[in-house]
Amino acid sequence: MARRDKDFLGLEVVSLEDASVVGEVDGLIVDEKTNAVAGLIIDLGIYEAKVVAYADVLNVGDDAVMIDSAGVVKPISQHSSLKEIAERDIDPCDSLAITDKGDIVGVVGDYFVDPASGALKGVEVVVDEEDDCDEGTVYVLPIADVVRIGADLLMVRAGFQANAVSSGEDL
Repeated sequence: MARRDKDFLGLEVVSLEDASVVGEVDGLIVDEKTNAVAGLIIDLGIYEAKVVAYADVLNVGDDAVMIDSAGVVKPISQHSSLKEIAERDIDPCDSLAITDKGDIVGVVGDYFVDPASGALKGVEVVVDEEDDCDEGTVYVLPIADVVRIGADLLMVRAGFQANAVSSGEDL
């Protein structure tokens, strides 16, 4: 079952090697080219963040992220591929959602991640209701309806509403 991006934040990262807590998840590194979480930011640090590649994540439970050993957690400068992805600064949350026809339709809320693989499964698009003070309609879209994820915009297929599901659990 897919989990919201925010469900990862604050999870302790535990080493199976010595049953120690090596940190907690402070953020996700999203690779827009593969539509997946490439890594986890474990410690933002004062000078440099520490990261773990998602390929090194063994399991994601309700309370912790399990890794083989503390040795897979590295300063971002020592993980060139994650550093390159992180520098693109992709975070779908709060991006404007625009259709591939050029119409702005709303704002991205959460996004959903397959905890086993790190693959993005879908996104929430909040469509503003123009004539009242309601928060708007929330559409949960499968990742197949996302055309492209950018640093500032998330492009969805025109007519995305037809493919929306009722919740992230349906992705």
